[in-house]
Amino acid sequence: MPRAPDGSRLVPKHRCYVEKHGSYARWNVDDFPSAVDVLIVGAGPTGLALGADLAKRGVSFLLLDKCPRVVPYTRGCALHANTQEAFERWGVIDDVRERAVEVVGERLFVDGDECVDWTFERCQHSHYQYPILVAQSELERILTESVIGTERVKCPVWIHDMKIGELPDDGCEVTVQALEMTSDFVDHCVDGTDLSNLPLLKGSPVVKIQSKYIVGCDGAQSLVRQRLGINFNVEECLPYEFVDSHLKIKWGGLPADPSSSPKWNFMSASGRVVCCIALPHEQDCWRVICITPTAKDTSVSVVLDNNYLPLFPERDEIEQLINEVVPGSVVESVFMALGDSFVWGALQPGQRAPDARLAVVDHRGTTRKCRLHQMMASPAYTMLLAVCIPSLDDGGSARASAVCSCLEVMGCSEPPTSKETIMGRAIMWLVRLAGDVVKKLGSPTQSRWAGVRTMVVLTTGKATILPYSLSVKGQSQSSGEEDALAAVLQHMKTKFSNVMGKPFTSMELDLGFDYEGEVHKHFRLPIGIPSKPGAFFLIRPDGYVQNHGIAGDHLAQDDVLKCLDAYLP
Repeated sequence: MPRAPDGSRLVPKHRCYVEKHGSYARWNVDDFPSAVDVLIVGAGPTGLALGADLAKRGVSFLLLDKCPRVVPYTRGCALHANTQEAFERWGVIDDVRERAVEVVGERLFVDGDECVDWTFERCQHSHYQYPILVAQSELERILTESVIGTERVKCPVWIHDMKIGELPDDGCEVTVQALEMTSDFVDHCVDGTDLSNLPLLKGSPVVKIQSKYIVGCDGAQSLVRQRLGINFNVEECLPYEFVDSHLKIKWGGLPADPSSSPKWNFMSASGRVVCCIALPHEQDCWRVICITPTAKDTSVSVVLDNNYLPLFPERDEIEQLINEVVPGSVVESVFMALGDSFVWGALQPGQRAPDARLAVVDHRGTTRKCRLHQMMASPAYTMLLAVCIPSLDDGGSARASAVCSCLEVMGCSEPPTSKETIMGRAIMWLVRLAGDVVKKLGSPTQSRWAGVRTMVVLTTGKATILPYSLSVKGQSQSSGEEDALAAVLQHMKTKFSNVMGKPFTSMELDLGFDYEGEVHKHFRLPIGIPSKPGAFFLIRPDGYVQNHGIAGDHLAQDDVLKCLDAYLP
C-alpha cells in the first residue's frame, strides 16, 4: 500500500501518496456498503454529476472506478448555460466559476493571418450568458469534496462480476475488490502502458454490493454496456487522438496577439490545426488542444477495450505539434490539468514545519549559521520562499553569481529558455506573493497580528559548498562566504525595489542558504530546474504550515489570500 514520506496512508483524506510521481491519487477502498439504491460505475464528470444530483435528493448511492487519477487530467472542459445552472442547483457554481475562463467568441488564424473574429450572442434565457472553460480535474474535485463526499467514491477497484436482473424487482449485484498501486499499475494509469497482471490488493476482501439500479457512466469502453450486450456501432477508428493540455507557452510570430481577448483561437497551417485560449491570472498560460497520430493499434476492439488508455505525449512532442502550425513557439511547462492547489509530495498544511540548518544573512546584513526553528521563534508568521539553484561543479562563487544573473534577467521579455530567466521569474513571483501577504499581515514591527517575516532559501537539493566569493555587476569583488551571501541579498533587494517599488520597502527580507540540503529534504520539496524552480510555505507562529504552493500556481496564491481575508478582519 503506498504511503506518504511521513508514513501516513491518506494525505489528504481518501488520497494516497504515489512516490514515483510525487502525487496524491484517489484512494478509498475501505468500508464498502452491502447495499445502496443506485450503483454508479465510473467516477468521471458524468458519474459524479449523477451522484451530486442523487445526493441532493437524498438517494443512497455509491460510485466505483478503476482509475485512481494518479495525475489529474482533462478531456472535457466546456460548460454551457444549462450545465452551469446544474452546478448552481448543487450549490457550487461560485467555486466552479472562480476556476473558469468565460469564452465570449472565436477567432480563426490561417497561415499566421487573422481571418475571422466574431463574438457569441448572449444566452437570453439564462443568467449564465457565455460558456466557460474549467479543468475536468477541478470539476471532479469540487463535486467529490463539496457535494458528494469522498467516502461515496470507491477507487481503485476491480469489478469481478456483475449481475443485472431482467425485471425491475430483480435488482443488481456487483462483486468488487480493491486494486493495489503497484508500479506497473501506476505506469498504466499515467502513461497508458500495457498492464500485464491485475494488481489486486493482497488481503483485501471480495465484496458483493447489491443495488436497485446500476448506471454505466464509464464512457465508450463501458463495462456495463459490454455486460448488457449492447453494441457500440463503430466500424473503424481514425488513427488520431486529441491532446488537451494546460501549457505555459511563448507563441511564435503572429500578426495578432491571441491572448488579447477571452476567445477560442483556431490556428491552421500546413494541414494542421491548433485550438487554444489564454487562461486568467497567469502570464503565458494556455489551454491548448491539438491532434496527434496514435502511438498504438487503433482498431475498434483495442480502443473499446476497458483496459485501453492512450499514451500522453511528452513536452517536446507537444512543442513539435504546435510548431507545425505556429513556428517558433516555445513550450516552457506542461501541466495535465489545473490540479489541486496543494504541493504534491511536499509537507502538507496542518503539519509542523521541520527544523533545518541554514546559513542566513538577515535584513540587517548579519550572516550566521543557525537553525530554521531559531529564525521562526517569534510571534510572527514566516513566509518561506524556497528556490532551486543550479548545482554547479565550479563551486560556490559560480552558484552565487548564477543567482545574481537570474535577478538581472528577472522580468525581461526574452524567451524563457535559460535557467537564469526561469529562476528569476520564479523568485519574482514568490516575492510578489510575499508582498501581498505583508500587505495583509504587516511587518513584524508594525502589525497587531505580529506580522510576517519573509525568508528566501536557496537550495540545490543536497549538501553543497557555501558561496565563498561573488562578483556582482556594479559592485566590488566580495571575499568570504558571509560577504557572498550578503552581496546576493543586497542585489536581490535592489532588484525587488526597482521592480516592486513601495510594496517591497516594508518587507523584512532574510536570505538563507540550504548548505546541508535539509530544507529540501525535510520539507520534501518537489522543485527543480526548469519545470518547478520554486515553492512557498506560509508558517503560523505556532510552527505549523498554513498554506503552500508551487511558484506560478495562481490557485495556491488565491488560497493564501482568501484564507487571510477570511480569518483576519
